[in-house]
Amino acid sequence: MSPPPESTHTFGVDPAETAALARSWRRHGRVLANLDVDELANTVGAGHCLAAARAAAAPTKRVGVDIANRLDVLGQIVGRFQARAVDDDAAAGRALHGLADR
Repeated sequence: MSPPPESTHTFGVDPAETAALARSWRRHGRVLANLDVDELANTVGAGHCLAAARAAAAPTKRVGVDIANRLDVLGQIVGRFQARAVDDDAAAGRALHGLADR
């Protein structure tokens, strides 16, 4: 009996899905990094609520940039994971395929 033809099935790691996840995280990170808080900082008017809104601009920007950096790093990590998983999956598949003759 001949061994089955090589398959493109993976062990649960879908390269397209992980690549899309990495792209999504990095894209959303860029959105947060470019968050425009100028209108918040330039809110005009008197009162404690408006003063609080103006004061929130800088911390909002810092938090947005911090989260953006984390999302970018997560995207990079997922990208590296995907590359390694595909390589490992291919190696495991070759090893298992090699057992077909036994």
